Amino acid sequence: MNRSHFILIKHPSETTSGRILSATDASSALLDWGFWPLFQKTRCRLMVQPGNSVLIYTAGQCSDARQVIASAQVADVVQWNRRLSGSCPIFLEGIPVSALQLTNIQRFTQPVVFTDHLDNLSFIPANRQKWGVAMMGGMRSISEPDYQTLTAKAGAA
Repeated sequence: MNRSHFILIKHPSETTSGRILSATDASSALLDWGFWPLFQKTRCRLMVQPGNSVLIYTAGQCSDARQVIASAQVADVVQWNRRLSGSCPIFLEGIPVSALQLTNIQRFTQPVVFTDHLDNLSFIPANRQKWGVAMMGGMRSISEPDYQTLTAKAGAA
């Protein structure tokens, strides 16, 4: 199946100076930068192509976690290089292999609370207690209806 919608999953991170950033702040820093690093073991990284749509999901246990906070389109998939490494706004645990260049970034005025939609998403396991496993791996592909479910009430900024 050819998928064209993805969720990019961001956990809390550190800045290059060691300050801890929430998943939302780390995501915002990457969105401001316009690139999203992908690692060797990032799920679906070889499936994503220019023109695909992505949603930004904040993972973790903080008060701003478990939300979809933005959408974007993939302008290009580029090989990781020294220029990207030198300009990346957050500390990366490991060396990415590629990065998504993002365009048409829409920050949601009202973040979408992910857990409010568990019953309406096709990729969530039947055992709702284990829904978090669906959001592991840094990235996941989703269907068009799932994309619509997660963006319907968002309202872009």
